Amino acid sequence: MKAMRISLVTVVLLFYFSHISAQDTVYYKGTLNITDNQSLPLTLRIITSEDTNIIFMGSPLQTEQMIPATKTKFTADSVKFNISDMRVKVRLKYFNNRNELKGSFKQGLLNKDITFYKTETLFSFDRPQTPEPPFNYREKELTFKNPDSEYLFHGTLTYPENAGKYPVVVLVSGSGCQNRNEELYNHKPFMVIADYLTNNGIAVFRYDDRGYGSSDTDMYKGTTYDFAVDTRCAIEMLKQQEEIDTNNIFVLGHSEGGMICQILGAESQDLCGLILMAAPFVSGKEILLSQTEAILNLNNASHDYIQSALSEIENAKYDTNTINGLWLNYFYNFTPSKYVKKLKMPLLILQGNKDMQVISGLNMKSLEKQLPKKRKNVNIKQYENLNHLFQHCKTGNPDEYAEIEETISVEVLRDIKEFIMSSVKK
Repeated sequence: MKAMRISLVTVVLLFYFSHISAQDTVYYKGTLNITDNQSLPLTLRIITSEDTNIIFMGSPLQTEQMIPATKTKFTADSVKFNISDMRVKVRLKYFNNRNELKGSFKQGLLNKDITFYKTETLFSFDRPQTPEPPFNYREKELTFKNPDSEYLFHGTLTYPENAGKYPVVVLVSGSGCQNRNEELYNHKPFMVIADYLTNNGIAVFRYDDRGYGSSDTDMYKGTTYDFAVDTRCAIEMLKQQEEIDTNNIFVLGHSEGGMICQILGAESQDLCGLILMAAPFVSGKEILLSQTEAILNLNNASHDYIQSALSEIENAKYDTNTINGLWLNYFYNFTPSKYVKKLKMPLLILQGNKDMQVISGLNMKSLEKQLPKKRKNVNIKQYENLNHLFQHCKTGNPDEYAEIEETISVEVLRDIKEFIMSSVKK
């Protein structure tokens, strides 16, 4: 499960190429407070040339691209611009010797005050763990289909340079339509995992979720069970690849991806092991109730507000004729014990004790009840001060995800590698 992202500001990825003979370039950074508990950093790049002024706006949490304003107006004490495709209107005035720009940001029904502060360089989030080429391994772009869906899945297989057959791990993301890197706030945890494991002799396949990149909303339609079938189709495709040791296929699932692992493991005989990262072992309803209460408490919401939110979840009814309703209805009623008791292969179960989306104490207590007492080949790891993304954190609040530079704990990467190597069939 990802951070709850009810984004009122949708930054559309636009590509703009232009030769600009710049005479002066200045940068600003501001924070758009969308709600009491949700904010979004925005950046400005203002280029002043001999014959024109140009403004670019960026949203570094959502894209590295800067979006050009379609209409600008400069005066001695103000800056105004629109971005028509996004229905954005920004009206600002200079303050503090032009080191600050204060005014309003409008997009649709959203209308907020905002202040931008001058910076020396363009603000961006540092993600030091993101791998950079050249890589010491090979990559292969692959596609596969699920016969029950019209969507063509795309993914990347990474494997060591030397010829041979390698154990492979299929990476399965959490809730929400994610790309193959499970990208969130410029973090790319699946890319980091793939790079680390492949450099240690393990092939990795990561793929874009159902519907990713498609403008046809029907492509997104599906339940957690449907997504498990997608992963099964990916596994069958991988069995045809000459680089893959078909006796050593693992699946790693994060959050909802861990639910998918449970489904696959209960129904499959050909998996060598499962890695479940922050996987729910309580019902979807309990997940929604517990995470809502925990996060609202962290954000100092009032008692009445919390009780109202919990009551809404407790009495929720979902319209299964809609895409979100179909998924939510299945998730809400998902019961992990139905699948966990059927898992026979080696398991690595990972949980951060500051996970505020899959609550550690509640989750691990439920798992203990579900696993047979004499069950072998189960390795459970609980980590101090790691959040839902397995970052070192202060509180575990999803608001911290963007500010933390670490993408995933090295200790977690090491434990995943050691589990796979110890579980490989010779």
